[in-house]
Amino acid sequence: MFGNSSFPKAHLLPLIAKLGEYLKLGFEKSSQDIQINKSDLATILLLAMEDWNPMIKGKSLLDAETKKHCANFLAGVALNMTQKNTKETKC
Repeated sequence: MFGNSSFPKAHLLPLIAKLGEYLKLGFEKSSQDIQINKSDLATILLLAMEDWNPMIKGKSLLDAETKKHCANFLAGVALNMTQKNTKETKC
């Protein structure tokens, strides 16, 4: 669909901004006093994304399965950033 020279980088900015909004929602939910697991947080994010259908040059970017994976990814990032890590990380 896009050759290397015609990839619409500027068209990605609204997509990235919206992903940031959903990540912020994930942070808010995972920072609350209640314990939430990744699956439940991903479900909350997926429901929030229900009416979101980003497009570039008339091409839909997220099918149902991709949207589900996106919600799962954002839930994992939010939880990893907000919850205490019980495993010691070694570099």
